[in-house]
Amino acid sequence: MAQVTDAGMPPISDAFAGVYKTAPNGVGTGYGRVNIIGEHTDYNDGFVMPCILNHRTDVAVSIRTDRQLRGESTSFGQASMQMDAVPPGHWLAYVAGAIAVTAELGVPQIGIDLLVDSSVPDGAGVSSSAAFGVALVRALCTAHNIPLPVPAVVARLAQQIEHDFIGLQCGIMDHMVSATGSAASAMHLDCRDLSYDLYALPAGYAFLVIHSGSGRKLSEGIYNDRVAECKAAAAALGVSTLRDADQTQIDLVPDATARRRARHVIAENDRVAAAARALANGEMTVLGALMNASHESLAGDYEVSSDVLDRLVAATRSAGALGARLTGAGFGGCIVCLVAVDRADDVIMAAQQAVPAAWLL
Repeated sequence: MAQVTDAGMPPISDAFAGVYKTAPNGVGTGYGRVNIIGEHTDYNDGFVMPCILNHRTDVAVSIRTDRQLRGESTSFGQASMQMDAVPPGHWLAYVAGAIAVTAELGVPQIGIDLLVDSSVPDGAGVSSSAAFGVALVRALCTAHNIPLPVPAVVARLAQQIEHDFIGLQCGIMDHMVSATGSAASAMHLDCRDLSYDLYALPAGYAFLVIHSGSGRKLSEGIYNDRVAECKAAAAALGVSTLRDADQTQIDLVPDATARRRARHVIAENDRVAAAARALANGEMTVLGALMNASHESLAGDYEVSSDVLDRLVAATRSAGALGARLTGAGFGGCIVCLVAVDRADDVIMAAQQAVPAAWLL
């Protein structure tokens, strides 16, 4: 697993009291994640294999009697505005959204003061927004003395924030692993019924998460374009999602772009199944080859890689990584590498030589 830490993050309740001069009514936490394999499959009801990082987002809130939102974030600074006046794209839109979607749990539609402290890098492809949403849902429940819902419900509500208030038609993977994931294990998740199996990460090997130094913003449109292209491919095949198609049907998609997207998603689902078998059997060379094939498909058929990501992948493979691929939605952010522990330093050095702005999470 990536070598990450939040050693330096003070207890969120103490920090909140320092800012607002009172104790919070509730706190919540959500974790970042790295996806080992299974990219752009979750919104197609497919299969994924993420694991949580130690990086996390903590949220502390106190209840107000009006509809004012007053927030302070280590990442986004200070802001204060009425719940009904939050502009699209503002970080408080997540907060307004969280209050709205948790109404079904009994959360009153009133304002809050909040403090957000996060070690999950923003725009890195490691689920900073999902971690924030999960933490918000949990903090609001505890603040209003509402029993915490099961992780799958927390994940669904956090996803709804992004769909309805941010405009990002993301899948459920990030929110589910943030709410459910177990440390030092990979989650083989079915994004349709949310069933999953956990696999221990192998001794003697590590997954390195390396940031390219280049960020991305998903809601600018490209991500939603891919969602639409997959829906078009599924419609052409007469299935509800590409999860229900197989490789024999790919050539039946008439549009060339949609056909490439379908080819990636269908093959990626197969690669996730093969990766689970490889992990279970300790076949790290096989797992690495599957990760490599995933990256080639993401770069070619799905067109979500970039020059800097491709250079990092090539450099780390040349330095001894068994497998390397972009992780997250692409367009920038991070790569994930499978390495034998005794080759980790060589791989990190190669990455930094190829892309000087790169850094290890």
